[in-house]
Amino acid sequence: MTLNRLTACVGLLVFATLAMNLLSAVIRHEEAGVGCAPWPACYAHIGPALSPQSAVAATSHALTPTQTIKRAHRAIATTLVLLVLLVTYLARTRGLPPPARFVPQLLIAVVLLLAVIGPASYRKTLPAIAALNLIGGMTVLALGYWLWLVLRNTTPLRVAPQLARWAFAIVVLQLVLGGWMSANFAGAACSGLWQCGEAGFTGKPLQALWFWRELAVDETGRVIMDVSQQFIQVAHRCGALVTAFAVGALGIALHRSGGLAARWGHVLAALLIAQLCLGTVAVVQGLSMPVVLAHNLT
Repeated sequence: MTLNRLTACVGLLVFATLAMNLLSAVIRHEEAGVGCAPWPACYAHIGPALSPQSAVAATSHALTPTQTIKRAHRAIATTLVLLVLLVTYLARTRGLPPPARFVPQLLIAVVLLLAVIGPASYRKTLPAIAALNLIGGMTVLALGYWLWLVLRNTTPLRVAPQLARWAFAIVVLQLVLGGWMSANFAGAACSGLWQCGEAGFTGKPLQALWFWRELAVDETGRVIMDVSQQFIQVAHRCGALVTAFAVGALGIALHRSGGLAARWGHVLAALLIAQLCLGTVAVVQGLSMPVVLAHNLT
């Protein structure tokens, strides 16, 4: 009975985390100006920059989503904390197999980190805060889903394990690049699918790799675009090609194995094609909000 309750709680945790991540994406993209008009002039307006001393106050005047969305996000985040505590308690009562024994403790650690970072989300000139929020949310989702599979005694697919590990690592890196692009307001850094490196952009590309960088804003409150944002955008696009190759190869390996593995290979291929199409449409259409959210969700 305890096992059934634990499995149900973990399932709710996964669902709540997915909802929280999606609402976080809505808040983040609306604050950045995704889908605004006129595009792209309205993008990346985070508030007036009056002086270094007023940086905190300036970022609070950004484009903000409705209070309903923010309240829903807080409510789900609170529910998620309670679910993590409940899962930890039930896991100690029931006991977990060795591969997942420390997952509840890892969940508590990540949730505590998010609780510390969350109140600082108004500092939109610090990309590290938004990036850590996104990576933390996806980590909770991954740990919760893994724990759910373990509790359901799901049989692993013993197909191309080395290729699967490489594909997983590449997907994780691509997710981090996508989060870093959003956190740096680099979504409109390139004007088209094949155009990037527009004249007039200055700066140092390698600044994009500095995790604790701070973004500069102009007198209108818009993030100043430079070559570092273009560098991030190009890196994410190159990462998409590498990810497509790795995940596509894994899908083919699963397909050739037949049976259940083949069905999962087809699902993986469908998700990969959908993600590539959504990413392409997002660039061509100028970051339409529904397309960007679908890209995040996929």
